[in-house]
Amino acid sequence: MKLTKIFLVCALFSLTGCSLISNDKETSQSSANTSNPSVTTSSTGGHVHTFSNEWSYNSQQHWRAATCEHTDLKNSLEGHKFGEWKYSLAPTETEEGTKYRVCSVCGYIEHAVAHPTGTVSKLKFTLSNDGKYYSVEALNKDISGAIVIPDYYEDLPVKKVVTGGFSHCTEVTSIYIGDNITSFGDYNFGNMTKLLTARIGNGITSSLSFIDHRNDYPFVGGSFHNCPSLASFEVDSKNTGLSVINGALYTKDQKRLILVPAATNLTFTVPSTVNIIGPAAFAYTNISNVTIPTSVTEVGNYGFAYCTKLEAVTLPHSVTKIGSCAFEGCEKITEFVMPDSVTQYGNQVFNCCGSLTSLTLSNQVDTLTPALMQGTKIETFEVPLFIKHIKGCPFSENTMTIIIHAGIETIAHDAFNLIHPTNIQFLGTRDQWKALFHWEGYNHDADDVVHCSDGDVTFQETVVVS
Repeated sequence: MKLTKIFLVCALFSLTGCSLISNDKETSQSSANTSNPSVTTSSTGGHVHTFSNEWSYNSQQHWRAATCEHTDLKNSLEGHKFGEWKYSLAPTETEEGTKYRVCSVCGYIEHAVAHPTGTVSKLKFTLSNDGKYYSVEALNKDISGAIVIPDYYEDLPVKKVVTGGFSHCTEVTSIYIGDNITSFGDYNFGNMTKLLTARIGNGITSSLSFIDHRNDYPFVGGSFHNCPSLASFEVDSKNTGLSVINGALYTKDQKRLILVPAATNLTFTVPSTVNIIGPAAFAYTNISNVTIPTSVTEVGNYGFAYCTKLEAVTLPHSVTKIGSCAFEGCEKITEFVMPDSVTQYGNQVFNCCGSLTSLTLSNQVDTLTPALMQGTKIETFEVPLFIKHIKGCPFSENTMTIIIHAGIETIAHDAFNLIHPTNIQFLGTRDQWKALFHWEGYNHDADDVVHCSDGDVTFQETVVVS
């Protein structure tokens, strides 16, 4: 009879509305058996809520689900109270295992990867000054095979890799970087010539971790510089900042291409999600052909540096910025057309492109930047009318004829250093030239001449007498 009264009260109360509102709308991913009698109760006004004696749960919380009509209500909602981790498959020094832990309240079982215990016999650990963590490096340069940096050493986290800590370890074939590593020093894994794979843990989340922080030319001391056998990166699925597609490293949102392994196949297609090809992203790789989508707006410093097999590259009209040395050392490129969408490019963009004979620049940039085309095979270069400024040494030592229009506004004193053109033509007057260019007495003979519209001017004549 009492049960009948409760149900009547519940039905009556449902007509007037219930004032108890759940503040947790999360849906259960899994629940225990709720067939047992519902004896847990909670009352509001004349209505009595009933809740299961069995626990419902998801991966974060557990609760007792309502068994009356207000099914969105949850009683005793709280986070799991886990016991210690136990191994279902014990890890080894180099191989992952599996582990689990059980909530002591609801019985939910959480499963996780058990990281390798680490190849500690091949590593050297240094305690921080505050005694709270360790830094790690190779015990010596002769270590070989698989290297695993553990998450902990002597019960303290291993948080840093010493600058150059594994460079020139030429017999190492794989590196497994623990989850507690949060920063790299410069040149950490450079010149590991037999390195095949590199696994990045959860602690490294920024693309900045993979470049040299000392200057704007990252490949010189980049984290994995000159690892010619490197075929793929791996990233833990829980890493919040990084991801991998076909072995190449990206930011989590895949808008920035961070690094392409050096041993990548000859043809590479940049995903359409990418906006930025990062510093040194392709440097020293084996690619011969690359497809760049219209989503890309920037090529970083050294982006394709020393891709010695790259024969041609076409930048889409979405690109607005090309970094310094972006194509330096691409010795097989013979022609390059820079789209007019480019509004900024750095120094030495085509330095040491030994086969380049033709270069078309963007009409949105008014400056020939330093060392722009040094080391190319451009024999004749006519400065475009949209160029107003010539910086230091933009021309190649192979350039014999340089034609400069009369509308040029500034010419650096070292504009013609390192080169010996036989024919410099200025389409303005002698007086205009002497006002523009002031020789400082080196890298040329005093009687070298510039051919102006009204006669020749020697370099000596442009020296400013103080």
